[in-house]
Amino acid sequence: MKILNLTVALGIFLSLVSCIKDEPLNAECDITAVTLDGNLLNREPIIGNNKVTLIVKNDVSLLEPLAPKFTLTPGATITPPSGTPLNFLFPQTYTVTSEDGEWSKTYTVEVQKNNTINLDYGFENVHQISAMGGLSSYDEFYEVGSNGLVSLVWSSANSAFALSFQASTPNTYPTYQGDNGVKGNCVVLTTRSTGKWGANLNKPIAAGNLFIGTFDGKNAVS
Repeated sequence: MKILNLTVALGIFLSLVSCIKDEPLNAECDITAVTLDGNLLNREPIIGNNKVTLIVKNDVSLLEPLAPKFTLTPGATITPPSGTPLNFLFPQTYTVTSEDGEWSKTYTVEVQKNNTINLDYGFENVHQISAMGGLSSYDEFYEVGSNGLVSLVWSSANSAFALSFQASTPNTYPTYQGDNGVKGNCVVLTTRSTGKWGANLNKPIAAGNLFIGTFDGKNAVS
């Protein structure tokens, strides 16, 4: 009887084990933080969707190799490896690969001194970003540096507002470009109703916003 009970128990245990599936590997491939040893940074790094800007103190020589250390989404890897000394007199390119190996993202990492930061933002430049399968589009602001290249892409929560189906054209979103700035164009931030969709989620309004960084659309609802 004891042997029979043991056999039955073992069979139940094995059946339960066979039903447990391994957690899927992480598909994210993002840089979430960057540090430099030696108290070289003048402020927090600017981390965008595919660009990282490190603002160092004015007495830091860019002729000397710097070795940024990266914090990544869980399980991701980066090439060149985190902590590799590189010459940042010119921007360097890094590739982040997700834990599952299916996804990768290329980042441009550049180093600027504090006295070279552009603080004059005109909001003259926008891209039109298609949303909800082309049913609407919103403005994405960007800045152009003295070299004529894109130096900064601003973030907003417009992509989340698109889920409410309350917008069609850029000026029906919470954040959009206006033409009545002090000089030239400006950014308009307004509060919009999220309609029935937002009411069901207890989020009846959405405020206009603009910031440096990356908007996490995966957590927009929560």
